[in-house]
Amino acid sequence: GVEISSLATGLFWDYSLTSDNSSEREKAKRIVKKMLEVASWLEVDTILIVPGAVDVFFKPGFPVVSYDKVYERSFQVLKELAPVAETYKINIAIENVWNKFLLSPVEMKHFIDSIGSSYVGVYLDVGNVLQIGFPEQWIKILEHRIKKVPFFFIFDFGNIYW
Repeated sequence: GVEISSLATGLFWDYSLTSDNSSEREKAKRIVKKMLEVASWLEVDTILIVPGAVDVFFKPGFPVVSYDKVYERSFQVLKELAPVAETYKINIAIENVWNKFLLSPVEMKHFIDSIGSSYVGVYLDVGNVLQIGFPEQWIKILEHRIKKVPFFFIFDFGNIYW
């Protein structure tokens, strides 16, 4: 059969975990919980989530949320969801996406460590890192916190030194 390596959804661009709208945040949290449940049924060890967004340049009309609110809301919801992930034994991996949030490997490391669960880690997209840094530095700094690394890369932008 086919093995599924991880589970993801595009719904977090419509329902943000860090929205100023509390009902939208609750919907996003329910999506994460459902993803964990479905991942357990499919025997997938990791789900990919967007941890929130300060801004989404490619989605016109997406409201800008202040960085400090995004940080606090994302931290709180992941702290709350970590025990659910532990119950299912499924990793929640936050992807470094174009959301203007968690922009350095040191900040990402501190954020993950502060949550305090081995079931919350990073879905490291090395292609996305190229805009703001060097993938090899992110890998060295994040170490065991990295749960998955996708291999999608646009070769017109930067280089990856494997």
